[in-house]
Amino acid sequence: MPFVFAYGSIMKSSEMKHTCSSAESKGMACLPGRRVVFNGSSKAWGGAGAADLTADPDSAVWGVIWDLSDEDVERLDRREGVPHSYTPCEVEVVDPAGDGLVANTYTRPHPQQERAPSVAYAQAILEGASENNLPTEYQDTLRQWIREAGCRLADQQ
Repeated sequence: MPFVFAYGSIMKSSEMKHTCSSAESKGMACLPGRRVVFNGSSKAWGGAGAADLTADPDSAVWGVIWDLSDEDVERLDRREGVPHSYTPCEVEVVDPAGDGLVANTYTRPHPQQERAPSVAYAQAILEGASENNLPTEYQDTLRQWIREAGCRLADQQ
C-alpha cells in the first residue's frame, strides 16, 4: 500500500477518511527544508488559499503518514484535483526515531500569489496537527504561517 505524507487538511482523520476509507495512520513525520504556504485556491474551501510546500532551508514541515490502498490513492488524486490543482511527488520524510521513509505528497504545479486560507480550512489543518500530536513548537509555527498568509484565527479576534 502506498504512503502519503499529508501536511494540510487531510492530516485530520475525518477529512482523510471521508475520501479514503482504507486510510491508516502510520504516525507523524518531518519533511526538512520546506515550509507551508497558501499559494493557490480551493473550490472545496470557498476559493480561499490552499496549502502548498515551498523550499526553505531553515524550516521543516511536520505531517502525517497515511497508508492507502491503490484505489484510495486514485480517489485522493481526484479529490486533490490531479493534475491541475495538485500533482503528486515523492519526498523523503523522517519519522521521530530518525528513520527515513519515501512517501508521496501533493504540491501545486502552478503556484499563484499567496492568499489567505479560509478560517474553516485553517482550523481543519490545525485540528489535524493537534489530533496527530505534531510537536507543539511546529503547531505554533504552522499557526504563524497561517496568520502570515492573512487568515484571522479565532484566537486573534
